[in-house]
Amino acid sequence: MTINPLQNAEDINRIAFGYMASKALFSALEFNVFSILAENPCTLRAIAEKTGITENRAEILLTALVSVGLVVKKSGKYCNSSASDNYLVPGRKGFFGDYLRMQIARQMYPSMQRLDSVLASEEDASHLCSYSDWMSDPEQAEIFSRSQHIGSLGPAAVFGKRVDLTGCKRLLDVGGGTGAFCITLCRQYPELQATIIDFPNVTKVGSEFVARAGLSDRIVFLDADVLDNSWPDNQEAVLMSYFVSAIPAKQISKILKMARQVLTQEGLLLIHDFMVNDDFTGPMLSALWALQHLLFSPETMSLSPGRLNKKLDEAGFSVLDGGTLIPGMTRFLVAKKRA
Repeated sequence: MTINPLQNAEDINRIAFGYMASKALFSALEFNVFSILAENPCTLRAIAEKTGITENRAEILLTALVSVGLVVKKSGKYCNSSASDNYLVPGRKGFFGDYLRMQIARQMYPSMQRLDSVLASEEDASHLCSYSDWMSDPEQAEIFSRSQHIGSLGPAAVFGKRVDLTGCKRLLDVGGGTGAFCITLCRQYPELQATIIDFPNVTKVGSEFVARAGLSDRIVFLDADVLDNSWPDNQEAVLMSYFVSAIPAKQISKILKMARQVLTQEGLLLIHDFMVNDDFTGPMLSALWALQHLLFSPETMSLSPGRLNKKLDEAGFSVLDGGTLIPGMTRFLVAKKRA
């Protein structure tokens, strides 16, 4: 993919003012704008009445939404763009608006204020807030977990189509959160049993989702910090989704070796994560997520397929398959334990 260097001040301002577009999106979700427009195209007055926003303020918000392509204006009425209608309206199959509204808007967005401090910190950044610290707060863990579950269902469905687990009966999901991937895979493979390791405040929420899916007899949780505890052995597959990029770089080799130890002979290691190109030029979304991870894991490193392939080889794995999962954002690798 060719990256086009910026040419003028407008290009720079588009980045500098990007946070305003983000906030317009988040506010539209808070005031159910996309849900309202999903019913019928609406006039400004109708939207103002239904949202409770004064007409002049609603007009300013809607103009911003139209300008960035989230909303379309035709003949004096507003309607959703196709993307907004597919992904930002509750009840739609691809809906992930609550993930954006809760996790990104309320947690990630304000936390980026700390980026300068993290970048300026000394090498030992142990005093900074970590994922472990963050998930020890029940309220923050619940917001993060419930929103992440919504955000993970789509990728999990794609993952299930790209990775073949036929014959696999035991799966360990490391840092598996609320079980979006395990629920999806267990529905796809009736013989599969899964174990999820994550922080207690996360697994508490996850147990609700698993029970609601009717899979409590096949998906179990272990309350633990995955970096500081042993893992159950005799696993036929180990899954790490959004995990490797969020831990200190010095821990990556350790957790790959731990995965190898608990896998059966020729067991599979499945990795899904934010990965940039091997030349470290993008994609943009992957690169920005790596930047965000610095806030909670300052000793992490940018992942790329080549870099991860090398570490897998050193840990005793052979990569069998891989590719893009979420276009422009995540990739996956399937590796087999070597004898």
